[in-house]
Amino acid sequence: MANRAYLTRCDSDQIYPSFQNPAFKPGEHTLLASAGCVPLLWWFLFAPEDIALKQFTVRGQTFEEAAPVAPAEVALERFHARLPLLEEWYAANGGLAHHHELLASWISSHGGGCISIEWQEIACLHAENVFRSAAEEALWFIADNDIGAKKPLTQLSTIFETRRFLTRPELDAENVEQEDWWNFFRIMGESHIAETPWG
Repeated sequence: MANRAYLTRCDSDQIYPSFQNPAFKPGEHTLLASAGCVPLLWWFLFAPEDIALKQFTVRGQTFEEAAPVAPAEVALERFHARLPLLEEWYAANGGLAHHHELLASWISSHGGGCISIEWQEIACLHAENVFRSAAEEALWFIADNDIGAKKPLTQLSTIFETRRFLTRPELDAENVEQEDWWNFFRIMGESHIAETPWG
């Protein structure tokens, strides 16, 4: 089974809202998933101060997890404001306006007061604290409009940074290489339960 990250939107202002929360409905509140990585565009919804800590107790063992959570309106406003930054940083790849519009529209079509990423399944693929350090570094770089963010973002999203980022209609053309499909879903994320507009 693949380790996955999940983008959620619901009324809980806690991280990992799907865990031990009877009000959480996966088919409604989990917007996207991604196998083996946290997709590139998800990072641009959040800021360093959105990282929250929470303790969980399972079978008598207590452990602490960290993840981002932000008010949905704040996250979406931030996401829209960062489109020029995305276009500048990834101009050599053809830009990300198409991808940005698709994702913003999908997130906006759902209700819920807060947006979060459940990334523990990805974090556990790395040595202890390595993922969290890289995640915090990437968010600080983005907040500072520092192009240094591209290096950790490439590692965290596993995109092929030297390829042009094809739009969804372009992917339907003949002779599209597997790496281009890989990039698209590593930029966007993919369907979890509810089908996305991009498949």
